[in-house]
Amino acid sequence: MKLPAIQFYPGDWHRDPGIRTLSMHDRGVWLELLLLMHESDQRGVLVLNGRPMSDSEIARAIGLDNQTFNQTLTTLLTSGVASREPNTGALMNRRMVRDEELRKVRTECGKKGGNPRLVNQIQTTTVNQIQTPSSSSSSSSSNTPIVPKGDERGVQSKLVLEIPEPELSKDEFANEIFSLYPRKDGKAEALKAIVAAFKLIPPLELRVKVCEYAKAVALWPESEKQFVPWCQKWMNKKRWLDDLAAWVRKSNSKETIEALKLKLAQHPGNRDWVGFNAATAKREDIDAFWKLDREIKQMEKTI
Repeated sequence: MKLPAIQFYPGDWHRDPGIRTLSMHDRGVWLELLLLMHESDQRGVLVLNGRPMSDSEIARAIGLDNQTFNQTLTTLLTSGVASREPNTGALMNRRMVRDEELRKVRTECGKKGGNPRLVNQIQTTTVNQIQTPSSSSSSSSSNTPIVPKGDERGVQSKLVLEIPEPELSKDEFANEIFSLYPRKDGKAEALKAIVAAFKLIPPLELRVKVCEYAKAVALWPESEKQFVPWCQKWMNKKRWLDDLAAWVRKSNSKETIEALKLKLAQHPGNRDWVGFNAATAKREDIDAFWKLDREIKQMEKTI
């Protein structure tokens, strides 16, 4: 469904540090891209006929030559303003995708009766209606309670609002969110922490945040994925409030490479390490050492 208007928050635009670092030209290009994403079949993601739009197609769509657009696109991606969809590589805006998901959920809830908190509430109303002879009173199919003439006691009728239960309970939502989190240790305590977090952030928004975090972690170097905190700690520290840039790991940063080299020097599978013991060395440690060594060399090539 095409929406006639786009949600735009001037305050968020001006406060965003990524936007602030852009030139006026790059800001204008990003705004044009946002308008294209709004009109896209997959709102928030640049797709055309069910496939990701190529960079050259996007450049033509906004009236730029390939070289100028590629320079601007590189700036947008490195500053964290624009993103690529992990599975397809399509250009996307995280905020628009998140808002679209929430819009769809709210639309479905509206079709089913609105606020799930009103489920099974009973509203008691008192009706004091005197039946009078008229053409409109002859209908016997009306559901409105009628009080016979002369009866001043009134009638109390119970109206049950038949609003369906929400699709997922808190516990079910917590289990779904835990299944999306990139580390599976300590499930019992994690579920308690997730339910507790629902008091601070709506479940749907928390699910979106966890999905974004999981996607970011999927792009981390294998050597850094061991540092993913337990889900319980992530929730207790309110990590959903983090800037998305804090979840990005630059595999080609000099600091990361130096840290990995230090780890490699003291690796239990390193035959040159002073603590290496050929008699007790495990084959998996040696294999892990060479895997890490190859990863570091590959990272050095990208600097």
